[in-house]
Amino acid sequence: MSEHTMKPTIEAAKETAQRMNAKQVVIAAFDYNGRMAVVSYGITKAECQDARRLCDAVADSIEDGTLPAPEVNR
Repeated sequence: MSEHTMKPTIEAAKETAQRMNAKQVVIAAFDYNGRMAVVSYGITKAECQDARRLCDAVADSIEDGTLPAPEVNR
């Protein structure tokens, strides 16, 4: 996989929200090299800020080991 595949966009999160009829979305993606990327989306500015806090907490918790990340290529 090329490195650019691990840069999820807000557009991807927005599209996911629209497909799921969701007002907020948080995406955590993991590639085959063990890299992680996260992105969030909220319909309104306030919902976006709420989703971003959750997104940041998920990323921080995975990075510090308190939330287990998927294991790849076991």
